Amino acid sequence: MVIDQRFYMLNMFFIITNVNAISKLLKTVENIAEKHPYVVALLTDTKEYSCTGSIINSQTVLTSGNCVQIAPAFVAVGLAVLSQSMNEKNIFKVTRIALHNDYIFESKATELNITKMHSNIGLVFTLRTVLDVFIPPVEIGNSFASELKEKDLVTLGFGYINSNVIVLQKQNYQQSPCENPKWYYCICGIEKTSRKHYGREFGDGAPVLFGMEIIAITASPCRKLSLKSRNTKYNIFTVIGPYVPWIERTIRYANATYRLQSNRAIGKILSVLSHWLLLLPLLVTI
Repeated sequence: MVIDQRFYMLNMFFIITNVNAISKLLKTVENIAEKHPYVVALLTDTKEYSCTGSIINSQTVLTSGNCVQIAPAFVAVGLAVLSQSMNEKNIFKVTRIALHNDYIFESKATELNITKMHSNIGLVFTLRTVLDVFIPPVEIGNSFASELKEKDLVTLGFGYINSNVIVLQKQNYQQSPCENPKWYYCICGIEKTSRKHYGREFGDGAPVLFGMEIIAITASPCRKLSLKSRNTKYNIFTVIGPYVPWIERTIRYANATYRLQSNRAIGKILSVLSHWLLLLPLLVTI
């Protein structure tokens, strides 16, 4: 009987401890989401999480070229926790993706090493131009790699904390030199804290902040790469500054295409209406 009571008390202790830990985690996640509402999740056609992105205008999400290669089908907006019961009002259909023409990404999966990378950047466009009404977009920084030496950086992205729960997470970095000269227009970062990350990778295609501006995009999920010489976790970031003209040009083209398609759709509707208006007198006489 004593053994049963001890087992019961021990079991209750673990349950209470776990509940408290989950409650604390959710509060942290919600705080991150409130401060950075522009961070969104990119979903597959089956609405499973694939990557992280950032709202930069009413119809556009900025992410990595790798994430665009996956061909996301939906954007989940305004969520701190992703689950099977996501509100459909928070999910927007993707209509167009744009990958930089100079995109190169070569890696050795067995070594978890990126051997060559260039222009790892992409854009995702939603069906309706409502993203900035739903969530304020973030400012894009014009900084170049040379201006970010030894700066304190922050990455925000979605990732698993167990087998079926995906939450928004945060990691602090300090900029450090990149060891591979074939990572073009990139900076690297070493993790500044040893805070718990549930042992999982997160934030592929996620924004990298300096202050309140996005200055780069993660080229690889946080917690994936290790710097053996310093026995620490690090990451590679594609600096946005050199690509701002490409981003602006691509958005203008997408907007023009969207307007053209809308005008064509309106034209077809008017054509059908005019056809029925011409037939109306005949229908009345009948």
